[in-house]
Formats: sequence, structure tokens, C-alpha cells
Amino acid sequence: MVLVAAKVKNEDGQDRSILARGKSNIGPDDGGFEYAIAQVEALPGIPASRIEWGAAVEGSARELLTDPTEETEEGNALDTAADFLRQVLSDGLESVKSIESEAKEAGLAWHTVRRASDTLGVLKRKAAEGRYYWSLPSLSRTTRLSNLSNVQGLDNVDNLPAQGSTDSSEVP
Repeated sequence: MVLVAAKVKNEDGQDRSILARGKSNIGPDDGGFEYAIAQVEALPGIPASRIEWGAAVEGSARELLTDPTEETEEGNALDTAADFLRQVLSDGLESVKSIESEAKEAGLAWHTVRRASDTLGVLKRKAAEGRYYWSLPSLSRTTRLSNLSNVQGLDNVDNLPAQGSTDSSEVP
């Protein structure tokens, strides 16, 4: 059994100490207790510390020991890496070497950039010279058509055939 102790802030912003089960192969691996360390006088003139146990708490160690007011660092890093990739790949195809170099300059971990590329559905291709290139997936036909700057000639939109119609005489 692995126990984890930490001081975290509760929803009210006050510090609280938690002792939680981090891992167990002989029982449940969640839950724990709040506690406080109190300074007491064991005998006259002899200071000591004692644990004062508080309420039982439910949840995994990760949930219990995370500050509820902060964004998770991992999620924030992944969002930053995704924004970085959108910017770097906005002009189209880019070599992986140059993306990796720019990511390093931006202070992004390469494994986080790779995870963000998977999240965004980045297209990864190997060129004839053996280099790898990444690009953002192209917009779907529906997305391109819904972009008003790409829509042309809608003067006769009311005259288009109904969906599923096969009568070609209805088309202007």
C-alpha cells in the first residue's frame, strides 16, 4: 500500500492536509483522511507533535490532492501545444524538424506537441527525400461551403431541387 500526504487548498481557499491511499494491491486504492499536526507538551517542558485525525474523504489521490481552483498543468500544456501547432501549421505543410525546433524555442515538450498533434488530427507524411512533414487536416466540404467568404452564386438558392430529388429539370 502506498500512502500520499500533502497540504492542499479546499474550495474555500483554506489549507488542509490530506493522507490518501495512492495505490494498493490488497484493498481499495481511493479515499483517505484529513489531518492536522498539533504541537503539544508531552511532559512539562517537553514539546512534541501529534496527529489529529479529521473527517474521512472520498476520491482518488489525484482528485483529493489537486487544487480545485487551478487548471491541471497537463491540460494547460496540451492546449498550449495545440495552439502552437495551429499557428505553425496554418500556412500548410511544415517539416517535423522545423516544428520540433520551434517547439523547443517556445519551451514546449516534444511529447506534449506529439499528443496535441494526435488531438488535432494532424496529417503526417513522409516525403520522397525521407523527411517527415505535418499539416493540419483540410476543412471538410461542408465547412468550406459554410464559410461565407467561399460561398458564391447563391442567387438561385430557392430554385435548387429538394434533397433526394432526382429530377434534373428542376435545377436552374
